Formats: sequence, C-alpha cells, structure tokens
Amino acid sequence: MIPTKNFLTTGLQRLTALAMLALLALLWSAVAWNQQDVERRELDDIRRETATLTLLFANDADIIFRSVDLALQQVRSTWASHPINMGEVTDKKFNRIRPSMALKSVPKSRTFPDVKN
Repeated sequence: MIPTKNFLTTGLQRLTALAMLALLALLWSAVAWNQQDVERRELDDIRRETATLTLLFANDADIIFRSVDLALQQVRSTWASHPINMGEVTDKKFNRIRPSMALKSVPKSRTFPDVKN
C-alpha cells in the first residue's frame, strides 16, 4: 500500500502542477487575445487613415488639374486671339499655378505658323 502522507504530498503536488499549467494556459490565451484585439484596432486605424489620405490626395490632385486646365484654356484663348503676346501670358498663368512650372518667355524672334511677322 501507498502511505497516506506520501500520497497526499504527491497528489497535492500534481494538483498544484495542473493548476499552474491551467493558469499558465489561461494567461497565454489572454495575452494572445489581447494582442489580436490590439492588432485589429491598429489595422482599423490604418485603414481609416489610408482612406482619409486617399480622399485628401484625390482632392488635391483635382484642384491641381482644374487649375492647370483653366490656365491652359486661357493660354489657348490668348493663342487664338493674340499669339504675339504668348510669352507674357504663359509666364503669368503658369507662375500663378506653380513657380517651378513657369515657362520661359517665348522669344520675339520665334515665328509662329499662324502669325505673319
């Protein structure tokens, strides 16, 4: 027979070991669940921020394209009515849109196909 004192000690040790393993498993599952929740929230934030930046970029691009379109329409109108003044008009129109896009003045010596010098 197994002595009672030895059985209680061994049984208590087994029970303690099983309880510690259960607590450890519970702790790890809580950590994994928390990590998954944090990751999900961060991905939602990233998606929301990406959508906001996409709308901002689309709006900015739309404004730039509309400005360039308007400037080109005005340049075309000037070209049709007064082609000799093209250098001044292009400088004014494109400097207003973006200084780095400014065209150099069209030299007066340049001839245009539709204009007689």
